[in-house]
Amino acid sequence: MAYDAATSQLVLFSGSGADGAPRDTWTWDGATWTQQSPAASPPARYYASMAYDPATSQLVLFGGGMNSTGIAGDTWTWDGTTWTQQSPATSPPARFGASIAYDPATSQLVLFGGIGLDGLPLNDTWTWDGTTWTQQSPATSPPARYQASMAYDTATSQLVLFGGVGGPSGIAADTWTWDGTTWTQQSPTASPPARYNASMAYDLDTAQLVLFGGARSTGIIGDTWTWDGTTWTQQSPATSPPARYAASMAYDPATSQLILFGGYNTSGLFADTWTYSGGRQSQSISFSSTAPSSARYSGANDQTYTATATATSGLPVTLSVDSSSTSGCVISGGALSYGNGAGTCIIDANQPGNDSYLPAAQVTQGFTISPAPLSITASSPAMTYGGTVPAITPTYSGFAGHDGPSSLSAPPSCSTTATAASPAGTYPSTCSGAADPNYTISYNPGTVTVNKATSTTTLTAHLNPPPRRPRLKLTATVIPKASAETPAGDVNFYAGALGHHHRLLGTASLSSTGTAVFTTTPLACGGHRIYAVYIGTANDTGSTSATIRCSRYHRHTHRRLLPGGFDVPGSE
Repeated sequence: MAYDAATSQLVLFSGSGADGAPRDTWTWDGATWTQQSPAASPPARYYASMAYDPATSQLVLFGGGMNSTGIAGDTWTWDGTTWTQQSPATSPPARFGASIAYDPATSQLVLFGGIGLDGLPLNDTWTWDGTTWTQQSPATSPPARYQASMAYDTATSQLVLFGGVGGPSGIAADTWTWDGTTWTQQSPTASPPARYNASMAYDLDTAQLVLFGGARSTGIIGDTWTWDGTTWTQQSPATSPPARYAASMAYDPATSQLILFGGYNTSGLFADTWTYSGGRQSQSISFSSTAPSSARYSGANDQTYTATATATSGLPVTLSVDSSSTSGCVISGGALSYGNGAGTCIIDANQPGNDSYLPAAQVTQGFTISPAPLSITASSPAMTYGGTVPAITPTYSGFAGHDGPSSLSAPPSCSTTATAASPAGTYPSTCSGAADPNYTISYNPGTVTVNKATSTTTLTAHLNPPPRRPRLKLTATVIPKASAETPAGDVNFYAGALGHHHRLLGTASLSSTGTAVFTTTPLACGGHRIYAVYIGTANDTGSTSATIRCSRYHRHTHRRLLPGGFDVPGSE
């Protein structure tokens, strides 16, 4: 098991299981294990060597024992999604139980020892540079061994190797350090008892190496030791995992704890997960304030909420706005201001811990600032049949703060179904397409009224012989205002004696040229007023011509008359 800094997860691959070595990959996110489904995986194996290579942002796995095919000598890398077999130019001989760790001083992985194909322990040192393996030739080396514990000590900038099996005395209890060039045996004033297959990792929180458990000649042990760069010290934690060996252990920066998984003892396999906190107490955070439940966009951060959170340790909690927030909320101390944008506001609560307490797991509190309602209404203009269609314009209701139409990320477009050829009547006008994350937009339709077009009617009269009983030929000409329209409809002709009620002379239909012709019956003697009334259509209003005045006299009068006894018609 090793920590994958690229994905911020611990990665566990294969190992010995109840049915042999499984071929599974699991990740730990600080709270739970998740089995992965990579497109490719190394063959199942146990006692393989694995460590993270920051230079390539990949985990590197080498060798291991295989149930059916013996011992492996292949190299695989994990990129956070799948495994890929590498083809280095040179490679260590096949082995299992080798120790591996990353050396930041040389930016290389260091692999030491293991047990080879001949069943004998090894004491060779190899480095991985991201592309190939290179065998090193240190001036001194630990005696040959396998299943030794090795980890990088950040405090002293050295790799530390402890114990293993296969040395001159069988199971070892010696401590060695690698400085990037050679191995040096250390002489601590105290050391753990000899063991192999112990779990060891660097605890960044306490700046010490932590060694747990392992196997020795007298049985399996479950003690905890720390290395401070000079000597080993046995710890006495309040609780400890049951004694075991070959467990996987690595430091999880997400929780500032060491994570230990699995292992063996005389009762069989373990599948349990343990954390080690170096003696510091854990703590947790909880919010003591309730987030707003009906926040709404107001155009400015003019709404406030006082957020409060406490830690069980009593240490102060730091509040900040999470980078994933989308509303533009801001916080100072515990005073949160919001309203300048719709979206989410997420508050992070953190407590970094101290010498007595571990860092608390981050806790978040979030709420949503809802968009403000905005209604857009289409205008309701009027037009004349056959005329120009008026522009449809929007009116707004609901803008917040200093917002206006120009604040919208996308303006509305407005239109009507009415056209210049639309018959008189009413037609809908609508707006649509406006958009803005700060508003929930609704639309109200308008109405375009198409009014009837006006018309003009003129009237002319001519005598129509025979002269004995003269008649008038009346011609009404109608000109609709919608000039492109073909006139249609009927014209009524009226006449009346002066001082008497007018009467209908007759009706004529308009021709395609806009004229209606009507010839009167003989008129009675006396004065007459004659006019034409255009009745109109569904799309045109009616109109009345000017009045024509004419007189008819008896023949024995002394006035000079036109044939038939009519004055020349004139208009009033």
